[in-house]
Amino acid sequence: MLGIIAMFCLIVDRLDFTKNIEMLIEFFDSQLIEPQAPTLDKQGIEETLKIIEDKFDLSKVVSNPVPVFIFPLNYSQRNVNMHNWPYINSITCTAINPALAEENELPDDQYILTHELGHLLVAKLSDYNTVPESFYPIFEKGFHNKRENVEAEYWPELFADTFSMAAAYNTELANTNPFMQKLFPSLSLFEQYFYNIIDEAKSDKISL
Repeated sequence: MLGIIAMFCLIVDRLDFTKNIEMLIEFFDSQLIEPQAPTLDKQGIEETLKIIEDKFDLSKVVSNPVPVFIFPLNYSQRNVNMHNWPYINSITCTAINPALAEENELPDDQYILTHELGHLLVAKLSDYNTVPESFYPIFEKGFHNKRENVEAEYWPELFADTFSMAAAYNTELANTNPFMQKLFPSLSLFEQYFYNIIDEAKSDKISL
């Protein structure tokens, strides 16, 4: 089950904490600032997770073998809105920073949380810095672009945002996602892709 706790208070076996320890130290030391907006509260987090769980049964992949921990922090971040920590299977849920808004439009924190879950999903399916091979033809068809036009560093972001659209499609999260209208003709394609790849991953997990 997807877990929510208020602070880092558990030492979890079978997670490679050392890969993220220096990043965590830097994060708490230099990235956190006074909250610039309200933080998504526990109810908002739970509502978001329930919508995604009801749709994709996602916890059987991202919470296997250990749960996802989401830490609501009453801070904003200097450089990003929220952050995922794949090696400890966690998300720090911080307040939106208006200084990071594009064209003065504040992103919705439920959308950002869904995006961060997409990063944890890709870390389970392939590697945090890459995407499954099956995603490339979906991208080319849905985004009307060519794989070779995208630099390697952007693929995890594209995967996470595509997941966020698939999760929001035909749910209460639809109005939170800034890309839904721009890519509306491709949303059913994205949705079916994530149904398929998550079902495949669940079967693999069950068989282990």
